[in-house]
Amino acid sequence: MKKLKLIAAILCLALILGACKQKNVDFGVHTVNGKRCLELISNEPIYGMEENRLQVENEYSIVWPDEGCLTPELEQALIRFTFGDTAARTLEKATERFLKRTWFEEDDDILDGVKSVKTIESITLEPYNYAHITSTCDRNDNLVTFSVYTEGCMAFAAHGYYVTDIMTIDLNTKRVIHLEDFIDTTELGKVLIRALEDLVVNKEDGNTTECLFEEYKERLPMPDCFFIDSTRSVITAVYNQYSVQPYACGPLFVKMPIFWLSKHISLTPYAKEIFGPDASL
Repeated sequence: MKKLKLIAAILCLALILGACKQKNVDFGVHTVNGKRCLELISNEPIYGMEENRLQVENEYSIVWPDEGCLTPELEQALIRFTFGDTAARTLEKATERFLKRTWFEEDDDILDGVKSVKTIESITLEPYNYAHITSTCDRNDNLVTFSVYTEGCMAFAAHGYYVTDIMTIDLNTKRVIHLEDFIDTTELGKVLIRALEDLVVNKEDGNTTECLFEEYKERLPMPDCFFIDSTRSVITAVYNQYSVQPYACGPLFVKMPIFWLSKHISLTPYAKEIFGPDASL
């Protein structure tokens, strides 16, 4: 009788745990594309440009969640994240505003002299301004990672700019994940330097402290973004060009295996949930 009661209790517990376990959210995506070429004509001279004309090319190819995959709040966050647009309330409006940009919004000298902006078939003048956005979306169980790559160049600039932004969403909790969710980040700057100095995984990829600006030789600032590898065993901190080292040195990626990281900073309960109970000491 006691044995039957024990079996019943175990079955009951299993049912309760099964009911409490959150199911993965259905998640689908589609790719959205757009391109527009503009010609800006100014009453004021534009240095080096023929007949005071300047041309702009805006283009995007982004992977976007199907309708209903994310909460309205997360969709809004993704719009801001992808296009840097805090005013647009919908993806359609954000893409429309992006394609209309001349990239001189903050240049008073140009703005004061703008006579017209019109859509053209293709770029015919050199140099010209351009901004291209591409993105990917990767899912690992309940974690969805959006990676946005922006490439651009302003006319007469010495070189273009390349920016990587990464945002990870936990579908179960319906929120964006930040490094603060995993660790106390007050000591992270020193730990990142130690990772560059100590870990073979960074040296193998050519990531060291050699190129760092002097002010970052002993402590790095918070990274521009980060991502979690597909095995959920490594966090990689990402610094874009110019963030912590010269343009010629490119972006910096600092790998921190979770087991190693836990030796230097205590992991939060949420981190142990994401990376597993055996991820830390």
